[in-house]
Amino acid sequence: MKNNDLPDYIGKYRIDSILGKGAMGLVYKAFDPNIDRTIALKVLHTHLLEGEQGDDFEQRFTQEAKAAARCLHPNIVTVFDFGVHEAMPFIVMEYIDGVELKDQLQAGKTFSFVVVLDIISQILEALAYAHEKGVVHRDIKPA
Repeated sequence: MKNNDLPDYIGKYRIDSILGKGAMGLVYKAFDPNIDRTIALKVLHTHLLEGEQGDDFEQRFTQEAKAAARCLHPNIVTVFDFGVHEAMPFIVMEYIDGVELKDQLQAGKTFSFVVVLDIISQILEALAYAHEKGVVHRDIKPA
């Protein structure tokens, strides 16, 4: 383990830092050494895999990976891989280097009407595409 308690690797992927934490899991900034590419790697919180509901959470996580992998669209993060490392499922996704809308909103940034329409249009295009593929996203947020 690194001194900041991050795993060194999950599967073949080197773990570099934490990108985000949510109620269901963690997203790491990681690196795929085989193809020399930075990726985002999502894992479930380990405590969710324990107990009676552990199988349900793992199944939902697997369904999330499959649903996201069906959605190849410029406004949707691409899923590259799915795997299990030491009984922990993970999803490997495209890493997008940028500033989150949530952070800009919290910092009080204002946007022109044209920019707001562009942001909304991109979100709606992605959601429409996902719906065409049978995916209903139930957790839309500015992060």
